Amino acid sequence: DRVKSKAPFLSFLIEQSKSAEVATNLANSSLLSEIGNHAKTTKHPSLSAGFLLLSGTILKFASNISNKYITNEFISNIHTLSSHQQEKVARKAISVLGQLATYIVNGMIKIPMPDFLVPTLIKALNSSDEPIRHYSLRSLANLLYYNYNFDQKTLENIMTQFEFTASMYLTETYSIFVCLAYKKITTPNSTEFVSNLVKNFISRQSSITQTVAIMIAAKHNLLTSIKDGVISIFNNGNGELRSKSFLAMCLLFNSNASEFVKYSQRFF
Repeated sequence: DRVKSKAPFLSFLIEQSKSAEVATNLANSSLLSEIGNHAKTTKHPSLSAGFLLLSGTILKFASNISNKYITNEFISNIHTLSSHQQEKVARKAISVLGQLATYIVNGMIKIPMPDFLVPTLIKALNSSDEPIRHYSLRSLANLLYYNYNFDQKTLENIMTQFEFTASMYLTETYSIFVCLAYKKITTPNSTEFVSNLVKNFISRQSSITQTVAIMIAAKHNLLTSIKDGVISIFNNGNGELRSKSFLAMCLLFNSNASEFVKYSQRFF
C-alpha cells in the first residue's frame, strides 16, 4: 500500500523540515519541484496533502529560497491542486499558494508574480470550506502588509462581500484584513460603502468588529448611522469596547447635552 509505505517517510521529512538548515537545503534543491510534481500526480489524496504540507513546511522554515527551483511548473502544479475536490488537498494548496505570493511580494522569492496567483486567492474567499476561506484571507492580509498594490474596488468588494461566521479566528483575520485594507484606501468610492461596512460590523456579535465599526464611523462622521448599535453596546457591553462606545456617544450627542447626560450617568 503506497499510502502506508510513504506516509511515515513524509511525516519524517515534514518534521525534519522544521529545522531551518534542513528546510533551506531542501528549498535549494530540485527536490522542491519534485515534491510539487508528486503532489499533483499521486492518486491518493492523503499523499497529495502530505506532499503539499511538506512543501509548505520547507517554504516556511527555509532561511533563503533559490528562484531556480520555484519553477512555473511547480507553481502551476500547486495551482491545479487548489481546486481539488478533496478539501484536505485544496486547503493545503491554497495555503502554499499564499506562502508563495507573500514571499514574492516581500522579496524572499525574486520572481514575477504569476497572473493567476492573486486572483486564485481572491476566488478562494467564496469557498464553502471555512479553512480555505481563512487561508486565502490570511494570505491576502499578508500581501497588504507587504504593500501589494490591490485595486481599490477589489478591496472594497472583499470588505463588504466576504462572508465570515462566528468563528473567532476567521473574525480576527477578517478584522485585520479590513484594518490593513482601509489604510490603503485614501478616499472611499462612496459614503454608502463606508456606511454599509460599519452597519455590517456593528451588527456582528464580536467585540473586534464592533470596535472597528466605531473607529471607522467616527473617522467619517457616520456614527449616527450606527447609533442604535453604539447605545446597545454601551448598555450591555463591558471593558474596552464599552469605553469606546462611551467616547462615540460623546460625539453622537455633542449637540444634545441632556440626552448625553441621561446615558453618561450609567458609565460612572
